Amino acid sequence: MVFCYNFIVQPCSNYGASINFKKQRIFFGGIRMYTMKDVCTMTGLPYETLRFYCNEGLLPNVRRDKNNYRIFSERDLNWLQGLLCLKRCGMSLKDMKRYMAFCLKGQESIPARKDMLRVQKEILLRQMQEIQECIDFIDDKQAFYDGVLNGTIRYTSNLIDLDQNEIA
Repeated sequence: MVFCYNFIVQPCSNYGASINFKKQRIFFGGIRMYTMKDVCTMTGLPYETLRFYCNEGLLPNVRRDKNNYRIFSERDLNWLQGLLCLKRCGMSLKDMKRYMAFCLKGQESIPARKDMLRVQKEILLRQMQEIQECIDFIDDKQAFYDGVLNGTIRYTSNLIDLDQNEIA
C-alpha cells in the first residue's frame, strides 16, 4: 500500500537509481541532508521541476550549503512528498501555495486545511465516477463485440446502415 503523505527517504529503485549515498553524505548541524540530485533521484522529479518548486517558495525551509547549493532535510523531503501528492490529486500551484500558507500558521489553520482537502477529495470522487462510467462503457462494448464474434448477438452500427452499407 502506498501512502501519499508518508515518504521514506531512500533511493527509489523505480527510477533505476543506484547512488552511493555514503560518498555524498552532507550534514548540517548533525542532521543528514540531501542534495538536489539526491532528491531528484529519490522522487523521480526532473531537476528543473524541483528547482521551480524551490523558486516558487513551495519548499520554504530548504537550506543552502557553504557553496550556496540547496540542501534538503528529511522534513523537507516529507513536505515535498506531500506536495507531489497534492499535485497528483490535481491541486493547482496557487492552491498548493495557499495550503502551505495555512500550514505555516500552525495548528490554528487545521480547519482551513481540512476544508481545502475536502474540496479536493470531492473533485477526485467526481473524477472517479467519470472514470468508472468510461470503464463501464468499454466493458459493455467489449461484451457486445464478444457476443458478435461468437454469434450470440446480431451486429448493429450507429455509423453505417448495414442494409445499404452506407454512412448514415
